[in-house]
Parts: sequence; C-alpha cells; structure tokens
Amino acid sequence: MAINYESKEDMGYLFIALKECCGLDSNTAFKVKDIHSAGSYAGIEILESDTNKVTVPAESDLETKFDVVKSRENFTLLRKQRDKLLKESDWSQGGDVPDSLKTKWQAYRQTLRDLPASQTPSDMFLTNITWPTKPS
Repeated sequence: MAINYESKEDMGYLFIALKECCGLDSNTAFKVKDIHSAGSYAGIEILESDTNKVTVPAESDLETKFDVVKSRENFTLLRKQRDKLLKESDWSQGGDVPDSLKTKWQAYRQTLRDLPASQTPSDMFLTNITWPTKPS
C-alpha cells in the first residue's frame, strides 16, 4: 500500500507508524509538525521534545511499518464490528429459542466469525466488507 499524503485516514496510520518506527510507546511524548499537510515523505518533520531525540526513519522502513499498522488497525475495526454483531445476536442461541430459528442464526453467526479469515478490510470504514444478512 502506498501512503496517500492527502488522506486523513492514512495520516492517522502514518502517525502510529512513525511512533512505532521510532521505537516509542503510546505514553511517550511525540510531536510531528502538521502531519496532515506534510504532502510527502520529505515534508515529515519530527519536532524535538525533552523526552526523545528521534529522527524520521528511512522512507522504506516507514512505508513497511505503515502497511503493517494500516492492516492491523483495519482488522481491529473489523473484529470490533463483528463482535458487536455477534453480541447483538447472542439471544438467538438461548435455550428457549426454537431450533428452526436457532439454526438460521447459527449460520449467520458462523459467517461473522469467519470474516477476519475470509475478507481483508481495505479501509477504516470497512467499505469493501460484505456483511452477512441477519436472518428474518
């Protein structure tokens, strides 16, 4: 995946990738000069702070880390949405639910469980994911 310096979504992932490339944890102060208007790799400027003296990583290292971060974060969002839908359908597996209805919902729930293995999210909005239809 190439970094789209015009995309707010990609700039969020880029910020995370920069922190990880620099070996910083989520609690370490880290400032980048207006990452949303960097425009290109050359426009990235890490501001000096009293907690670190890091420099911009090599472009190839940053792009590799960016790909990892974007994939990981998108899969996290997919799993969160999937888990929400599973929780909303937990009622369907209760002991007082007729078997005919329970079976329909079991298929739906299995398709949800299989989503991370069967589909790859392309963006944080999960626009390319084909969600199963809830049984009627």
